[in-house]
Amino acid sequence: MTTYTIEKEFHEFLARRQEATTAFFNGDAEPWKAQATHTEEITMFGGYGGSEQGWEAVEDRYTWASARNAEGAVRSEIIACHVTAAMAYTVAIERGDVRPAGEEQFAPKALRVTEIFRREGTDWKLIHRHADPLVTVQR
Repeated sequence: MTTYTIEKEFHEFLARRQEATTAFFNGDAEPWKAQATHTEEITMFGGYGGSEQGWEAVEDRYTWASARNAEGAVRSEIIACHVTAAMAYTVAIERGDVRPAGEEQFAPKALRVTEIFRREGTDWKLIHRHADPLVTVQR
């Protein structure tokens, strides 16, 4: 497989990742779960704080976190991306408006996000996600 083909496949995956992110911020974690490795190697530093390791813990956290969202539109603004035959990473800002579950008003959402993916067979799978609120630089 050529470098061009690998990069093209990964960018096609990122388009599906954006669809999964939209679903997540509309209360549906299932597409995210499908794009994650289901092994003990998966880790996350979630947008609500803390950390999780292993598929069972991460899966539970995805379900919990996505249920906090009722409706929203969030776009990933990719800042950096690097792809090899076996692994890839992205650095992005996820920005948009989300209506939390049980609320009537939308609120702005801005997260700084680093994600690491690996190739499993012919698929790309998330192996680590670090997301936290984007805040103003503290001087």
